Amino acid sequence: MHAVRQALMVDQATVGRYGVAVDVSADGTLQAVRIDESVTPHGVALGSLITKLAQEALEQARVIVRERIDNLCADPRIAAAVESIEIASERPYLVPSAKQSAPIPDDDPILQLHSGGSCW
Repeated sequence: MHAVRQALMVDQATVGRYGVAVDVSADGTLQAVRIDESVTPHGVALGSLITKLAQEALEQARVIVRERIDNLCADPRIAAAVESIEIASERPYLVPSAKQSAPIPDDDPILQLHSGGSCW
């Protein structure tokens, strides 16, 4: 369990090619972009800028998601549905009485209408 928690929260992966490397955490957050000075004379600064911009964009996207979740939760229809589920979960399950689950008689007119074998 500890290894899974470590992988989800702490572990990172690094991939690089042609003088460019990226470090990414398990949740998808871009930790660093490293550009070798042999690729461009401003590689270190460019890598830092790309990393910073990606982190800012991710934070903005997460803010938008949080706002949308808040809006959804504030919808009275959603609040009512959640409340009804909470209320239902606090009540005991009612087993139908024998009177409620009485068999349907063979001479039921609806059964006779559909006894030809067709499925509508």
